[in-house]
Amino acid sequence: MDFSKEHWTEHDYVVFAKYLHSIAEEGYREFNENMIPCDYPMIGIRIPQLRELAKKIVKGGWKSYLQSAKDTSHEEVMLQGMIIAMVSSKLEFSNILKYITYYVPKMNSWALVDTFCGDLKSVAQHQEEAFFCIVHYLKSKEEYQVRFGVVMLMYYYLDEMHIQTVFQLFDSAKHTGYYVKMALAWAISVAFVKMQEKTFSYLQQNQLEEWTYQKALQKILESNRVDVLTKERIRTIKKQRKHE
Repeated sequence: MDFSKEHWTEHDYVVFAKYLHSIAEEGYREFNENMIPCDYPMIGIRIPQLRELAKKIVKGGWKSYLQSAKDTSHEEVMLQGMIIAMVSSKLEFSNILKYITYYVPKMNSWALVDTFCGDLKSVAQHQEEAFFCIVHYLKSKEEYQVRFGVVMLMYYYLDEMHIQTVFQLFDSAKHTGYYVKMALAWAISVAFVKMQEKTFSYLQQNQLEEWTYQKALQKILESNRVDVLTKERIRTIKKQRKHE
């Protein structure tokens, strides 16, 4: 099948969907089903294979593909996100925002969120333009949309210019979903590695929910990029928090 075709018909998509099932692995599908809670069915295709397919589609009529694509499996939705991220460096940023707005509501697993965020590297060149779009999702009632906002801040805004604002936004992300709280803990542990003293100050004075706060400390203590003496400092504030 020609994956880089200029125009995708309904028949082409049906053939493509069958191809996806032909390269799926039953064992990997079962593994993913255990690892990734998701409303979309899993078919069992590994991420490197999806990336190779995305690269081939991007060489041709990727817009036509996105118009014909269906959300019939977790892998197909992930493939759409990969394509959007790959072409984003070639688009005006106003168009990138349109595709982000189109794609974000489709994401209903941590894997879809984290893969899309990690791939969407064009945001690094458009921080200010993307910022308000990202912050908007922190106010959502949808767990994975809030996770999207948190993970995007982690990937592209943990720098001197934005760090204090990002900490305030972490405090404001009050969604109680497990995958939001885990994203916040993850993001704070990454911030600690990148900007240790500023994050240490934040850990001493923040408005995080207690579970999230403790999970962030745990992730810092588990990090191989934090030295032994610094981990003792973290254990000290962990003890202090228990006695407050």
